[in-house]
Amino acid sequence: MPFVYLLYFGLNCISEGTWNFSEPKAVGLGKSPVMAIAVVRESLWCSCGNKVFIVNHDEEVIKVFALS
Repeated sequence: MPFVYLLYFGLNCISEGTWNFSEPKAVGLGKSPVMAIAVVRESLWCSCGNKVFIVNHDEEVIKVFALS
């Protein structure tokens, strides 16, 4: 099974309030499908397999929870 990446778009630094569609950001999450994504404050919470990843706007996974 191929590796799963979360792709998302940030805001433009030059013209605030618009999306920067020319430079998507990618974060590798695992080999299972992403089943849910939620925005919580300024982070993305993503479920992939039996794990929940918290991703910040700097393309970093800041926390991973394993679910049983």
